[in-house]
Amino acid sequence: MTSTIPLATAEPITYNDMNNDIPVIEAEPYIPYYTCGIDNFPKITVYEADFRSCLKDMADTITRLDLWDWFHNSPPMSTGYIYWDHENKNKISNGLKNNQHSGATFAYCMRQMQAIANKGFDKWKEDWNKTLLN
Repeated sequence: MTSTIPLATAEPITYNDMNNDIPVIEAEPYIPYYTCGIDNFPKITVYEADFRSCLKDMADTITRLDLWDWFHNSPPMSTGYIYWDHENKNKISNGLKNNQHSGATFAYCMRQMQAIANKGFDKWKEDWNKTLLN
């Protein structure tokens, strides 16, 4: 027979009856990307051109629009980012400082933003650098 011993119990409390002796831990919000310089991005080429400025522009736009959490909602499999008619996709496209994207490069950039949203910028960059070494 196996028995378990509870390690902790949780009881709801309200702000008014909160005991000052109980430590409160406030979680920092998860922010996948902090605005950084273009040199912080890994060297990525698309159609034989440096793609870092496009990635940075889109990441900065998503930060400015506060849309990082939205990337946890994947586009429908039948549309991908190219054909997904979602208002946030349009906000991002319209918010770019230099939108020189084709449908394919926009969708590719959005997939990279989705990876940054899920992994965080540092892990995404680390994964890219590992890929480049292999």
